[in-house]
Amino acid sequence: MIALLSRELVAAEGHYHRSCYRSYTRQVKQNKKDLESDELNEEDLRNKFYTNAEKTAYAEIYKEIRDLFCVPKVVKLSELRESMKTHMRNCGVSELRKSTRTHMLRKIKTEFKESLNYT
Repeated sequence: MIALLSRELVAAEGHYHRSCYRSYTRQVKQNKKDLESDELNEEDLRNKFYTNAEKTAYAEIYKEIRDLFCVPKVVKLSELRESMKTHMRNCGVSELRKSTRTHMLRKIKTEFKESLNYT
């Protein structure tokens, strides 16, 4: 520690965490006009569109599951995935991402906690 404190960190070839270095070297926007003038690139727009569609589809899935509390029955996860695909298509998304398929059960468990039985 003393060796680092006695001289300049850059000269001592100090190592930074990636997030710390990114924050240190990030350019700060000067005014509100700069913030408004920056356009989202195409990938950001696609991600935002997909995220909004996913939220809408999950809301529909949660509604379907809540309806099961009135009339209980066994539902396979594959059936819920098909329902999710249908809701996503209705929102304009043609294909589910792998992450959506992978984390679907985890999100359902988080929403309903101990209210449902899983096998």
